[in-house]
Amino acid sequence: MSNYFERKPLKPRKPDAYQNAGIVSRDNQNLPPGELGLNERHTPPIMLIRPVYRGGYLVFRPWPQPDYQSPNTHLQPARVSLAAGGQSSWMIATTMASYVGLPECGKVSFNLVLPGSGQRLSDNPYVILYNTCVRARKFNTRIARVSPSLLEDLTKPDAQGKPPALTPPKRFWHVAGQVYLRGSEAYVGSGAGRQQPFGLEPEDPLPVIRLSDSAGLGLLDVLDRRKPDMEDYADTSDLDAPFKYPPITGVFDPKKKVLSGGLMVTVFNPESCHFSRQELLHSSYVAEQSLRDAKKQSFASYEVMVSRVWRDADGVEHRPDMTPAQVEQIFAKSSFWLPDPEDPSQPSILRFASFVEQVSWIAQAFRPCAALLEYAFVERDEWLAVVRDVCREQIHSLPEQPPVVPQGFAEPTAAATEEEDDPWGRSAQLPPLDPSLAHLRGGSDPAVLRPDPLPAKNNSASIPVPPPPPMVNNRRKPVISPLADEVDDDELNDY
Repeated sequence: MSNYFERKPLKPRKPDAYQNAGIVSRDNQNLPPGELGLNERHTPPIMLIRPVYRGGYLVFRPWPQPDYQSPNTHLQPARVSLAAGGQSSWMIATTMASYVGLPECGKVSFNLVLPGSGQRLSDNPYVILYNTCVRARKFNTRIARVSPSLLEDLTKPDAQGKPPALTPPKRFWHVAGQVYLRGSEAYVGSGAGRQQPFGLEPEDPLPVIRLSDSAGLGLLDVLDRRKPDMEDYADTSDLDAPFKYPPITGVFDPKKKVLSGGLMVTVFNPESCHFSRQELLHSSYVAEQSLRDAKKQSFASYEVMVSRVWRDADGVEHRPDMTPAQVEQIFAKSSFWLPDPEDPSQPSILRFASFVEQVSWIAQAFRPCAALLEYAFVERDEWLAVVRDVCREQIHSLPEQPPVVPQGFAEPTAAATEEEDDPWGRSAQLPPLDPSLAHLRGGSDPAVLRPDPLPAKNNSASIPVPPPPPMVNNRRKPVISPLADEVDDDELNDY
């Protein structure tokens, strides 16, 4: 099969400084407005796919990453160690500011720190701004030319329950792969108008699935389940032998150019999707713990389920095995997640901006809050210069007031709160960007992100699924709830 996008071959490189085991031009029309976490210049273009919180579920087949030494002819295995979460980088986690900013300025979403770079999350400008607002509210700190009501408006949901402009950093997981179903949008079966799942036709963009932290950790937990007699297995010659499920991305045969095996992944909201007890045995959902914790959470977090076969609406079975022509689409479209530190010109799927560039995005997304930004970044002259350049009109219009020395600005003790990713905005359309932010525009939200609701299955063998537990495989969920104590490097790792 020919290379539809005619891109240059990937160059061999050193492995990324990233391990899952350690975690336990904006004219790309496939990205929603303000999406700055994905590389808009990637060839082929990237299509962002997110689960639906209500109205069905997401079904996809993960792709393996290209091999570091032979990226154009070989693929990485799914598992690289026997440790918990010892998967290769077919799935990768990053900490993000997720669609933050004032609606009238245009919300933006971007990665905060580059994994393996040594950057500290506590030094990130968005984290500093968030912590400044949390501290000021907690200690009633007076900030010159900033009203207490502004801090309240920035950090509290509105009357309709929509998220505030300033939300805590969140960890998200990214996976490349072919998509079969998203809510009411089917990519295979009668009425789909296509013969293969999304991502396998030569003209399809690269599908990148973004999962919440609960879904990503849940998937790792499912893949770490061992066979009953293999709990003490330690032979590294066969990394897949002790585990209940086969390699999720399949086994690649470089001679035949096929991927054998693998798993289908279903991502669902347990409040709106019903599955049989037998199906849930292969999911991250834990019934007893969820029933016990149901009253402690105001919403359900995403869960994942794996299977060897998925049936579409016509009853046709789909398996994860891939033919040479289908594998060719992986080589033609997929790239490494992270930039190559030795050759920045090489393509990467994720985008990581410098702190100075992030300050410019923050300033544009919070333009009317110039005084607050100046206060938060007062010790960083380079950042202040960017803020004053972007917010020049707002700064000139601010009334002159003498500086106020903060009172009671003692450092609070970081309280670790256990809260899942909030569901705000998972199906809502993002507001259009301000015309002055045209260079940040990522195109209109694709139709794939706006499904119609699907009715829940009416099956006597099905059970309604209450919210999940806040722990997965004893891994702490490092997602900080709004208005909790400030974020630090102990609560969101630097990866």
